[in-house]
Amino acid sequence: MKDKGGINKTYLVLALILIIGIFLRFYLIDKNSFWIDETATATALKDRTTSEIFRNAVILGNISPGYWEWVKVDLPVYYVALSLWAKPFGLSEASLRSFSAFFGVLSILMLFLVARELTNRKVALLSSLILSLNMINIALSQEARLYMLLSFIGLTAIYFFIRSMMAGKIKYLSMFIIMNVLGMNTHFLYLFFVFFQGVYSLMLFKIEPKYVKRILMALLVIGAAYIPWLPRLFYQHIAGFGVFLSQPTLGVAAKTWFMFGTWIYPSAGLRENIYSQNFSRFSIPDWLLIISAFLLVILMTFFFMLIILKLILRTNKYLMSYKPARGIFKTQYFRYNKPILFLSLWFFIPLFLTFFLSLVHPTANVFGPARYLILIFPAFIILVSASILNLRWKYARIAIVLIIVFSLLPISSYYSNVNKQQFRETAMYMKTKLQPGDIVFINKPTMKIAIDYYYGKSDNVYGVEDATHASKLSQDKDSVWLILSFDKYSDPKGTIKAFLDQKYALKEEKEFFDVRVFHYVSKE
Repeated sequence: MKDKGGINKTYLVLALILIIGIFLRFYLIDKNSFWIDETATATALKDRTTSEIFRNAVILGNISPGYWEWVKVDLPVYYVALSLWAKPFGLSEASLRSFSAFFGVLSILMLFLVARELTNRKVALLSSLILSLNMINIALSQEARLYMLLSFIGLTAIYFFIRSMMAGKIKYLSMFIIMNVLGMNTHFLYLFFVFFQGVYSLMLFKIEPKYVKRILMALLVIGAAYIPWLPRLFYQHIAGFGVFLSQPTLGVAAKTWFMFGTWIYPSAGLRENIYSQNFSRFSIPDWLLIISAFLLVILMTFFFMLIILKLILRTNKYLMSYKPARGIFKTQYFRYNKPILFLSLWFFIPLFLTFFLSLVHPTANVFGPARYLILIFPAFIILVSASILNLRWKYARIAIVLIIVFSLLPISSYYSNVNKQQFRETAMYMKTKLQPGDIVFINKPTMKIAIDYYYGKSDNVYGVEDATHASKLSQDKDSVWLILSFDKYSDPKGTIKAFLDQKYALKEEKEFFDVRVFHYVSKE
């Protein structure tokens, strides 16, 4: 007989967690202006119909032709869905980001359902709580980008994958196919997530051949959904979607791991002191923020490594027991009711494939940003939750309280400080300053889309490639404005500004978050 009291209590706690998740994802959602990738999304929605967006994504791989001609990575599902969302809700920062926030909240619910299928209600509730407080999940839920939709799709696909393994019903298998096809048409890296599902299915073939055969057939159908994108995948050899990133290093790996636990969004003063390594000027709140973040990461890393170590020891025991070693694949150890193994494969297979791609691919350096690993966040969180609840309750309760406490300051810093390029504020400033005959240079041509979105398209605004390009455009001009952002990628030596410093006199300058504005006038 089911424990109705326990079930009701579970749903009450889940409702409270969802309320927390809703608040954190919608609170101050429009405080920051769109950053450059968000303006690409917003510009496409503003300038084109849903059918045009779909056609551009499918045929060109670029929803914003005319700006980023080299980009061929856009897939249709997110942009079409967001276009439909924008029809009743509009194109404001709050509207477009609310789409992501909505799926961020649904991801909390889906994580509960997945964790409950794999483990139990307590682990499911703790997993949902940790995800609701997860800093990267909150930040991505407040971006007009595809990652929260991708997270929801991946979790839903896993839920129906598990249900198909356990029951083998056609309705579950159908939903498994649908969600994975949607994922394959949302982001290129979803392929690694499907690969993990295939690997795990093959491991179960000897145990559940009837259900596994169906799933393998389903995976072939899902794979067929990727065929139209294969030519575009080979194109990434020339211009990968992570071309602006460097290849993996120890520092990049450490930063990526840190972001699984949390992240900090420092104030302008703290940011400057961190970059200059002026630790003596850190205030007490600054130290508390940094220490909280590090302690949270250390705590979650400890519990993650603890459960992975147990898995390694158990696997070694089975390997020692079976001769030859391949006998392990015929044992109940690989059955679907062994969640630690399933979760570990879910986490490590896409992670290693992303790392390997970044090592061997000349341009697709995709290992580093947490958003590219959003599909494996749930596995990490469930493993941490399961590890915590393996302790005696009095110790588990202490760990849970510490996770909550250590999460508070990083979350507070996110809402208190600016954390996205202030293109909106830059455009407003320029509208009050520009005079007839002035021209505006933007150091990165692809960044022009952000200024065009907020300032409006203008014939006197140019994206410049280098100093030579700036020299040609500035001939016979007495007043030139320069907007710098992301110049460490486009003009790391500062040649454009150096040219203007030599030819013109600097009249005024203004700094916004990650955006600097300079006004030059003729020396004559």
